[in-house]
Amino acid sequence: MHPRIAITVTVTDCTSLKDISGSNVAKLYPNPSSGVFYVKILSEINSLQVYASNGTLVKMQKTKNVLNLSDLSEQENGIYLFKLMSKRKVISVKKALVEHTNR
Repeated sequence: MHPRIAITVTVTDCTSLKDISGSNVAKLYPNPSSGVFYVKILSEINSLQVYASNGTLVKMQKTKNVLNLSDLSEQENGIYLFKLMSKRKVISVKKALVEHTNR
């Protein structure tokens, strides 16, 4: 018989969101936001995909300029992942928090 092991995890309040990777290829702001985000492209990025925390793809768009608007204002409150793509390769993943004050 195997002995039982207890593990305790302590979670503190979330006060900011860090990039998962590629902090020098794009900037995402404001974060948190009520749903309207700007993606400033600093490297070769030609599309972005936005996923809800449950893994659902909620938005796909081509990046046309250095500064791109991504509107998630119709989405629910929560954490979203922005996958920044160059051709078919993920260059960077950014976390964003949608936080509506009136919902």
